[in-house]
Order: sequence, then structure tokens, then C-alpha cells
Amino acid sequence: ITLHQMKRMIIVIVIITAVSGVSLVLYATRSYYTIIFIVAGGSAIVAAIKYTVGRNPYGYMALGDPFVFIFFGPVGVLGTFFLHTGLLRYDIFLPSITAGLLSVAVLNLNNMRDTVNDLEYGKITLASVMGIKYSRIYHAVILLAAVVSSVTFAFMNSLPLIRFFYTIAFIPLVIDLRKVFTYKNHAELDSELKIVAISNFLHSLFLGAALLV
Repeated sequence: ITLHQMKRMIIVIVIITAVSGVSLVLYATRSYYTIIFIVAGGSAIVAAIKYTVGRNPYGYMALGDPFVFIFFGPVGVLGTFFLHTGLLRYDIFLPSITAGLLSVAVLNLNNMRDTVNDLEYGKITLASVMGIKYSRIYHAVILLAAVVSSVTFAFMNSLPLIRFFYTIAFIPLVIDLRKVFTYKNHAELDSELKIVAISNFLHSLFLGAALLV
């Protein structure tokens, strides 16, 4: 992918995101909440761009993890829940933690894979700062916290045992964790990014289904 192609696609995606997001907010809200959502959405777009673009991209200063957690977790999940229900419930913060942490896990895998290359080009990530040993431990803590947060939410809402079927979305994480602690070549982590991303998607899908049935 050339630099020109990347810039062009960023512009296209930003336009599509902005138009669809603003349209949804204008359709769903009729008060000062509209401004709040537009600001939040705009902040998400700016954060996505500033991750690697500009003079001081925060993704090059080991700040990618907290930003990914915030925008893919609490901001995304709580914001969407409030947009559709008009309510803010403290228990919804738990699945938002799960979504955020699994997104961070994908980023961590990416950074672990690219550690050597990142250091050569001056990109500082948590993985490059912590090193392989502690990056692996960090990854395990992220996944464990994500699972615990989700299961705690289910117990808080007294879901019948059969509705815990949604936890099968976590099975790929066990496979991923084993690979993270045993890989010899950084390239082996390529497939793990997909596994964790799919697990995050399936968790959202299956937990939503569990709450509906």
C-alpha cells in the first residue's frame, strides 16, 4: 500500500464514518445530547487519525493501549447503549471493559509482532518498553480481566445458566494465549490478531443474543 493510497482511504473512511454517524445521531436524539454525541464521535475520528498521523502521534509514545481501551470500550459501548435506550446503567460498564480490553489485546499482539521493526523506526509501544516476557504476562492479564468482567456482568443480571452459552466466544482466547507463551517467531502472531478480533466480535454478538432470548 502506497502512502497516497493510505491517505486516500483514510479520507474515504472518515467521510463515511462521519456521515453515517451524524445521520444516526440526528435521527436518534432531539436535545443537547446531539451535540455530546457529535463531539464524542468527532473525538473518536481525531483519535483514530492521531494514532499514527501528525508530528506527535500518540501511538509512537506507548499511549495506544489506553486510547484503544477508552474508545473501543466505554465510549463505544456505553455511548451506543445510551443512544438506543436513553439510559446509563453502571453494570453496562462491565461488558464495555471486555470490549475495550479485547481490542487492546489485538493491539498488543500487533505490537509484540512488530517490536523489532518499531524500535528501528523509533516507534515506542508498551510491548517494546516491557519486552517479550512482560508483554506476554500483560496479554494474559488483559484476557483474564476481559473474561472476568463479562462473566461478572452475567451474574449481576442473574442470567440463567443456559444463557452462558455466549462464553464459547472466549474459547479462541485459550488457543491464543497458548500461542503467545510458546511462539518462537514474531510472524506467528499474525494469525492471533484475527483470532482475538473474531473472539471480540463473537462475544458482542452472543452476549447480545443471550440478553434477548
